[in-house]
Order: sequence, then structure tokens, then C-alpha cells
Amino acid sequence: MPDELSERVYHGTDAASAESIARDGLNYDARRAAAGGAGPDPKGFSVTTNPGTAAAWARYRAGERGGPPTGVVLEADAARLPLRSGGPDEWTDVDEWFIATEDFPQVGPGVFR
Repeated sequence: MPDELSERVYHGTDAASAESIARDGLNYDARRAAAGGAGPDPKGFSVTTNPGTAAAWARYRAGERGGPPTGVVLEADAARLPLRSGGPDEWTDVDEWFIATEDFPQVGPGVFR
């Protein structure tokens, strides 16, 4: 876990999901529908402080969902998000933070671009 959260956070995904997130904000039903066979991450919507990590996830998700292999990296102002770090029951990567599903209503349209 980083000692300090950067001003910007990033999320890599496929083009259709990126459009939905930017246009509508975080939506539990849309997230579940896009998650595929493995299902959504139980801790919530993950973001990273590393744009390179987000780009790698964007390529992975886009390929997994049948779109162009480049994907899309969204970014947001960390101060506008109800971010949480990992804990004993919520494993996260070094540069990963997340938004819990119960906090999705706080992340509306235009927060991610």
C-alpha cells in the first residue's frame, strides 16, 4: 500500500465499460454484467496510482471482452472518490485502492474521464 495517495488514480478497462463509467458513474448492475465468468471483484471497483498498471489492465480487459486490444484508461481526481486501501480481508496490490460497492452511488457521471 502506498504511504501517500497520489492526486490522480486510474482504471483500465474495455471501451464500452469506459464509456458507461464516464457517462453514468459507477453502477453495480453494469459492473456485474461486464465482469464475465469470473464475476466482479468482491471488494469493489479497483483503481491504481500507476497509469502503466491501468494500461496493462485495459489491454487485458479489452482482449478478454473481445474488443480492440488497447482498451481505455480512465482517470479521476482521488480527492473526489471514497477510496479505501486493502486490509486483512481485502487483498490489494501495492499501487491499488478501491471503491466499495456500497460507495458506488457517491461516484456519479463525469468523475472518471
